Amino acid sequence: MEKTSPTPQAISGVADTRSIRVLLLANGQQVHAPLDGLLKPLTDRITELEARLAAAGL
Repeated sequence: MEKTSPTPQAISGVADTRSIRVLLLANGQQVHAPLDGLLKPLTDRITELEARLAAAGL
């Protein structure tokens, strides 16, 4: 039997980031969601702000 580490392994070696899931806890309930889905609104907003700054010449 292979011994497993009690410490989670780093995710830096994951080739497909869509396979990374995040466990969320709220009001005693658990739900898991894809990390990409949680970060997409933030990355979209950053892209939008960068475009606005570039258009303003900053």
